Amino acid sequence: MVSLVDGDENYLDSAGLLLTPLWRVDLYASAENFLSRYSQPGERPSCLVLERKLPGMSGLELLHRLYERGDQVPAVLLTAFPGWQPDNIQSNLHWPELIKPVRGVELVGTISAMLKNVAA
Repeated sequence: MVSLVDGDENYLDSAGLLLTPLWRVDLYASAENFLSRYSQPGERPSCLVLERKLPGMSGLELLHRLYERGDQVPAVLLTAFPGWQPDNIQSNLHWPELIKPVRGVELVGTISAMLKNVAA
């Protein structure tokens, strides 16, 4: 399963349409929505694709929260703000980052590579 977290509804819908024929895809408009569902058994994604700068909790904050719990889900960051870092996150952790607007072939290729690494 691929979970996509993005505050832009149009992007979320478009990316969901692109990815759904390839994988089971869950869509979330915020990090908080993702976390509320994520805690349920069987809802752990194989890959998390998320916007770096979300309203409320940022994508980076979400990833750090997961890592602090020991849950190192493979992730890809999307951003229209390269290099943006929330003030409260200081880390040496790094994830692949795609700059918006992301071409469909680039998004699919990056997710496919992440999933292959998980399976290996």
